[in-house]
Amino acid sequence: MPLDRIALGQVVRSLAGRDRGRLYLVVGFSPPYVLVADGRDREAARPKKKNVRHVGVLKYVDEGVAAKVAGGREATDREIRAALSAAGGTVSDADEEGDSCPSRML
Repeated sequence: MPLDRIALGQVVRSLAGRDRGRLYLVVGFSPPYVLVADGRDREAARPKKKNVRHVGVLKYVDEGVAAKVAGGREATDREIRAALSAAGGTVSDADEEGDSCPSRML
């Protein structure tokens, strides 16, 4: 998944790693990674770096958080949690764009 298909404030689902299946909000970019936070385990002050190949992009974008982060300010954990809970009611597997991460046997 190219970075140009992911926006600030976009909700993504982790497809690989210990956090597989968790929802995060994109709070920044560090190519080829996206910086994601969930407001609980991963606070906005220390976002998680996820490879873009390991996230599934969902259609929901929180415009308030996106505008705040784009303006150079940091979103609060409360705002991130609110955005994820708002997305939680609208997110289903059908909302996911693109390919999923293929399962690999080691």
